[in-house]
Amino acid sequence: MRRLVKSAWCVAVVAGIGIIDARAATAASTGLWCDWLRGEPARVHDDPDHPWLQSLRFHGKFQYQLGLVHGTDVDGADFRESYDDYRRLRIGLESTFLQVMNLKTTVNLVDDQRLEGGSLDWGFAGFHEALVGLDLGEVLGRGPFDEWRVDCGRHKFIAGQETRTSSDHLLTVERSAIIKKIYESARPTGVSITASRGRWIWSGAMFSSTQDGADNESLSGWQDGLVWLGSAARRMNDRLNLGVDLAWNNADARREDSFLSYRWATSWHGEYDAGQWGVRGDLIVGDNGGAAMHEDSVRRGAFHGFVLTPYRWIVGRKLQLVGLLAAGLFPGALHAGTITAHPSDAQHATNAAGTSAGAAGGVTNPIVFVGTNSYTGGYNTTMSHHVLPFQLPDLGSGSFSDVSVAFIVDQNSQLIPIDVNLFALPGTRANSVTLASDVNNGTQNHTQLGTLVKQAFLNSSSPGTTVSTGTGESAVLNAWLNDAYANGLNSGRFAFMRLSPTDLTTAAHNALGGPEDKDVGFNVRATRGVGNNDSFGPVLTYTFTPGAATASKPVISSFRTNRTTIGSNSSGATLSWTTSGATSLSINNDVGDVTGTTSRLVTPP
Repeated sequence: MRRLVKSAWCVAVVAGIGIIDARAATAASTGLWCDWLRGEPARVHDDPDHPWLQSLRFHGKFQYQLGLVHGTDVDGADFRESYDDYRRLRIGLESTFLQVMNLKTTVNLVDDQRLEGGSLDWGFAGFHEALVGLDLGEVLGRGPFDEWRVDCGRHKFIAGQETRTSSDHLLTVERSAIIKKIYESARPTGVSITASRGRWIWSGAMFSSTQDGADNESLSGWQDGLVWLGSAARRMNDRLNLGVDLAWNNADARREDSFLSYRWATSWHGEYDAGQWGVRGDLIVGDNGGAAMHEDSVRRGAFHGFVLTPYRWIVGRKLQLVGLLAAGLFPGALHAGTITAHPSDAQHATNAAGTSAGAAGGVTNPIVFVGTNSYTGGYNTTMSHHVLPFQLPDLGSGSFSDVSVAFIVDQNSQLIPIDVNLFALPGTRANSVTLASDVNNGTQNHTQLGTLVKQAFLNSSSPGTTVSTGTGESAVLNAWLNDAYANGLNSGRFAFMRLSPTDLTTAAHNALGGPEDKDVGFNVRATRGVGNNDSFGPVLTYTFTPGAATASKPVISSFRTNRTTIGSNSSGATLSWTTSGATSLSINNDVGDVTGTTSRLVTPP
């Protein structure tokens, strides 16, 4: 049941029956049923002095839920949905034997996946817990502790205040999202040690990260990573309990099985119970890990949140009023965002040798032509380029990743395709006005000026729809955008990109056109031509991670020469280059330091 909801109300009826549970013996009521429970019928054996078996008790739990949801979704459509859910059917046993050992095992007997589009299955559905324990105090002596013990087998993963509370006694219908994030309903295989002294309780555990079986039904192997869990809690007084948990996962989830989806997490939690009222709380801090944990960079990085649950008993211990305040930020990436090219994008023209040919051309249609236009009986001698401003967002300190850019292009029978390069221009400006120097700055023409993002970005194979950069261009675009953003210093300023034909002059275009007098190039969807409706313009997408900006790796986007051969009596050749993310530049073979420059004349010795 997944629907984007604008408003809704819901009613849920939860029916739960604890069957043959010895804890019912503490119920302070009368009647045959309670008298029967008070007699602990599930405790089939209880003899502390028996040399082999001291106790044996069965227990169980059944929970069935009904729900009704009625509301309005974001499209304004009313909906009304009902559901039922066999939440739990468990049967287990607990036993103490050999005076120092104990066994605790519980099995699930129903698996209801109908809410997720699956089926309802009855029968064995996996172990809830399966533990064998040893009383170390009795075997090795109590030492500095009042009690200490070790348990081996399938555990319930405990992290956070809410996981320490049985579902029977939760203050809310479900555990909070941030708590589900860190404990993930996991039932790992491992070994744990628990010790207590006075008001203190400590525990430490080592688990296999492996999940065996499609439904994690059995004890797992140890072929993958390890998960470590440490906890400490103290009863400060009769009303206040405080504790802390720390989980560390050394499995690399992209190549190893891992029941946790994060690298580490910690919970600082507590409860204050004043009798008629109280409050429970959790403060969660953790990290999803990096590339070894998640292929999708949006899921990497830090997460944190808190849950605060105040409550008050209205009628004894029967009717309770509960509030919930929760907030969280996860995963670490703040968001994946988009920037549409500003409506000031424009067409610029160059003539022979790539020199500027006048001011920027107005865009009166929702397209910009890149290439050479035909005219009656021949071709123009000027070449058209598309310059696009992108306004940098205000996201605070942080860094960009997964940057890409997409254009909508028109390739039809009236156009002859050519190769068009995509460039990212250096620097930023306070306004969005494009300049002739964005195409030719006097020392560099359109084949050299800027960082080459992709050679032949548009070509004869380009589809007549959307053309985007890929992962191969991400490093160059990441470095360019981070340099332009300057860790937030340039928020609100404009960075520029350009589409330019690969050729320097129109001669090659004219040769392609022949006698047909067809335009040679591409129609590219512009922002300016659609006024305030910028939904069709070129779009830059990114992922932004808050915090200290990560240093971009130096990238050499292009390295060229204006000559293919050179003789001993030659006047030399000009080397030119475009780079990003570098603090210093040098060229070998005695050229030396070229920091701060983009070209150098070299001559034979």
